[in-house]
Amino acid sequence: MSARNLGVIGSLALVLGLAAANWLLSGPAQVPAPHVLPALSAPGSGSPQVAVAGVAAEARADVATPPASAPTQPLLPRIPDPSASDDLRKVLLALEDDATPAQARRAADMLARCEHADRSTEFAYQVRDQGGPLRKTFENGSGTMDQWIKASQDMQRRCQIFDAATLARRGELLKRAYEGALPGMALQYLIWLNAHPEQGGAPELLGKLQREVRQTAEDGDMDAMMAYAHSFGALGETAMQRQAYKEAWLRIMAEMSDPAAAPESRDSMENLEKRMRQGRWAPLVLSAAEQREVDALTQRAVDAWRKRYR
Repeated sequence: MSARNLGVIGSLALVLGLAAANWLLSGPAQVPAPHVLPALSAPGSGSPQVAVAGVAAEARADVATPPASAPTQPLLPRIPDPSASDDLRKVLLALEDDATPAQARRAADMLARCEHADRSTEFAYQVRDQGGPLRKTFENGSGTMDQWIKASQDMQRRCQIFDAATLARRGELLKRAYEGALPGMALQYLIWLNAHPEQGGAPELLGKLQREVRQTAEDGDMDAMMAYAHSFGALGETAMQRQAYKEAWLRIMAEMSDPAAAPESRDSMENLEKRMRQGRWAPLVLSAAEQREVDALTQRAVDAWRKRYR
C-alpha cells in the first residue's frame, strides 16, 4: 500500500474515530450500556465504514462542540432523490428468503447509514465550523468540507424513502451476512444484538461473536480495535483487553495520520474517559505483570496490522 493511500486511510480513520468519540460524548454519563454509533463513510468512498459500539457519556470536548456562533444545520426539503427508489428495491430484495449474504450486507450498510444520516451531517458541520487539525486532516486526505457536507445531505435525501419499520429490520440482514461468513460481520452483528436486547441474542451466540471479534482485533483489524477503544466493556472484553486494543488503535492512528492531527485521537479519548469516570466506570490500575500482558497484546495487534497493511 502506497504512503499516499495509507495517509488517506489514516485521515479517514481519524475522522471516524473522532466521530465515534463525538457520538459517545453527546449523551448522559452512565454505565456501559451498548449503543450503536454512526456508520460514516467518506464522500465518494462507495462503502460505509463499520459502526462501532460504546456507551453514551455526557461531555463537551473541543472536537465535539461547535462554537456558539456556528450556524444551525438547515432543514432539508423533501425533494425526491431518483436513486432512492432503487435503494428501497435493493433493500426489499435483500430481505427476501433467497437473497445472498452479499446482498444482505449491502442492504444492512445502507440502512445503517440512513439510521444515522442526520447525525452524520451534523458532525460534518461541526468539523467545518470548528476548523483546526481535524478539518485540515480531512481536507488533506479526502477533499473539501463542502463535498463532505453535500454528500451527507444527499444521503439524508436518499434515506427519506425508508420508514422506521424497514430500518428496524437491519438485524435480519446482519444475521444473514454473518451466517454467510462475510468478513467483519461478527462485529456489526454483535453491536446490533447488544443495542437491541429484545432481539433475543442467545448467550452462546453472543459469546461466539465476542470471541471472533477479539480475534479479529488481535489480527490487526482497525474497525475492531476502534470499537474496543470506545466500548468500555459493551463488547464483552475485559478492562485489560480494552486497554490493549485502545492503545494499539491510538498507535496506529499516529502512524497513519498527519502528525499535527494525530494527537486529537488521544485528546478525544482522554476527554471521553474523564467523563466516563463520572459514571460507574473506573480507570484501570495494573500491576507490573498485568501491564506487561497488556503491552504484549497491544504489540501483537500493532504488528498484525503492519503485516497486513504495510
